[in-house]
Amino acid sequence: MRSLCRRLVRSCVLDCGRRARFAFGNGGKGSNQAIGAARLGARCKLLAGVGADRFGDEAVQLWRAEGVDCSA
Repeated sequence: MRSLCRRLVRSCVLDCGRRARFAFGNGGKGSNQAIGAARLGARCKLLAGVGADRFGDEAVQLWRAEGVDCSA
């Protein structure tokens, strides 16, 4: 991810003349639908592959906070 961001920043600096800013957020069709269903009161379980890193931990934390069952 780091090298991809560096390349994107370099290209934006060359093309735009200013530094790019990046924001990471949770999302995706399955995640959004599971959260939406849970918010409407449905019992919802999500089966998804996540990385063993900060981003995966944040995704699971979000799903649990929203009431989505993501247990194995």
